[in-house]
Amino acid sequence: MLIVCPDASVDCERFEEAKRFAERHGYPWKCSRDEAEELALVFATDRLELHARAGAAEVAMRGWLRPTSVDFGHMDVRSGAGRRNTQPLAKALGMRRRSGGELHVLDATAGFAEDTWLCAAFGCRVTAVERSPIIAAMLRDGLARAHCRDPEIAARITLLEMDACNLSLAELAKPVDVVYLDPMFPERKGSARERKAMRILRKIVGEDSDALALFAAAKSLTPRRIIVKRPRRAEPLFGKPTVIHRAKSLRYDVYMGPVADADRPAQPRA
Repeated sequence: MLIVCPDASVDCERFEEAKRFAERHGYPWKCSRDEAEELALVFATDRLELHARAGAAEVAMRGWLRPTSVDFGHMDVRSGAGRRNTQPLAKALGMRRRSGGELHVLDATAGFAEDTWLCAAFGCRVTAVERSPIIAAMLRDGLARAHCRDPEIAARITLLEMDACNLSLAELAKPVDVVYLDPMFPERKGSARERKAMRILRKIVGEDSDALALFAAAKSLTPRRIIVKRPRRAEPLFGKPTVIHRAKSLRYDVYMGPVADADRPAQPRA
């Protein structure tokens, strides 16, 4: 179970903010982190943090893992390599063939929003949708801090806290060019175990069993393309893609709409 609590060092205002959040969303409230709980959303002085207890595969670490927060500062979006439009995600978005105008990307499964941030760094206007109140709160917190460091990129991102399956065109500021879907990957075991942040995200949001409904909702928005992020060797979720762009350990399956850009519908690309 997840609890909400303040860090021991916060002032009264932050203490009350944490308490109001727990009451508003119906999460158990504790005045301090409970050693019996598996997950805790901690209102620290300068950020929101998720604290998780070490699992069976992390017994050597004992107790609590290092806190997780949303912070885009570690991502390379400034160097030539970081902004290059030959990256697989940029290719999937159609950035290489884009001539004028600003792409509007709907990230329907925002999670910790690293791909949202990359799309915004490429110059896209991004609407990020997240249905978990916990993850949405962490995203708002991370974006608020990012505005101080990278205001130009952060200003391109709008966060909606809702289920993307219920999203309609009326709720969007402008028509959608691209819908981006990143359903939870199948859980990896053993030496190929997924990184800590993804394991914590899985505990909170589950397995994304409604991926088919998400795809149907994406089609109803009539985008030029729908991008589905998948493990490199996994089966496509929604039939044969129009085109595939591969990275080292994952790929982007692209489904083109009726008014799609002029990518060649071709065989999967290396």
